[in-house]
Amino acid sequence: MRPYTADFGYGCNMGYYGSGWDDEHLASAISKAGGQTIRVTLPDQFLDKWGWQARQAAFDHHTTNLGLRELVCFVGEPSAEHRDQTVYPGCRESSKLFANLYEPIWLADSTVNPRNYYAAYVYRLTQTYGKHIRFWEVVNEPDFITDVSNKEWLERAPRPAETTNTLAPIYHYIRTLRITWEIVKKYCPEDYVTPGGLGYAEYLDALLRYTDNPVAAPLRPNFRPEAGRISTWWTTMCTPRTTCAGAICCTPASTTCATPTTPPLSCCATRPSSRPCCTSTASTAKPTPKSTSSSRKPTLAAAPPSGATAPMRCSATSA
Repeated sequence: MRPYTADFGYGCNMGYYGSGWDDEHLASAISKAGGQTIRVTLPDQFLDKWGWQARQAAFDHHTTNLGLRELVCFVGEPSAEHRDQTVYPGCRESSKLFANLYEPIWLADSTVNPRNYYAAYVYRLTQTYGKHIRFWEVVNEPDFITDVSNKEWLERAPRPAETTNTLAPIYHYIRTLRITWEIVKKYCPEDYVTPGGLGYAEYLDALLRYTDNPVAAPLRPNFRPEAGRISTWWTTMCTPRTTCAGAICCTPASTTCATPTTPPLSCCATRPSSRPCCTSTASTAKPTPKSTSSSRKPTLAAAPPSGATAPMRCSATSA
């Protein structure tokens, strides 16, 4: 994957702030305050109700008139027709993910399969709004939990009832990541696909362990537990850091790295006692529940400014 090398951009998370504040006014205020980007959303249930062109004028305003760049867009929230109606064990309502996720993504002629509702939704997003978007976040806060300890996710998969923003097996969420990646990388190859606003390292650990196959081989056959644990903690526990033969070492740049051993991972030949190597010891900390922004609703678009057009960055290929 191409590394992201652009400068850090200050921005704001869009949302619902009461009457009189639509996204255009909010984006203008953010731009005047010095912001360079925004995080928006294009839910399937919203576009199904208001039409696929409902946000076109707003997005043109954001990128062309205001010059906002590298927009982040989180996707998901299926319409009633496209929602998986399965009520998974422990849940009080049906899944919040799409139905037909395991239908083939592509047809024999390399076009998107319309029976895969989520694939068809993401494809249509790339064609309608892709030129404005750089980062595609899949589901807002998929790991959100309420009053549940998630340390057990280091040893097992999160249960559907424990992830209230999906209410579905984690394999299904991984499937949505895979579908998004395949379609975005075909039609908007310079863009990035990412989980949507993770708050817990334990969930990332599970994402690294499992695949989108819930039956045959849910656990990655070549997965090393210590590799997943390291990836969730090294960025916060190790400063400075160096990399040697693929191993992350919490040592000064001049220190020689040794071969990684079994957990707890130790990849430093020598190190100051005040700068320990990465381990998963911090994973036992009790998580602090965070508030969810899932209730935020996008606002309707105002009329586009005269002559507003956005520069094409993502090809619009018909299927």
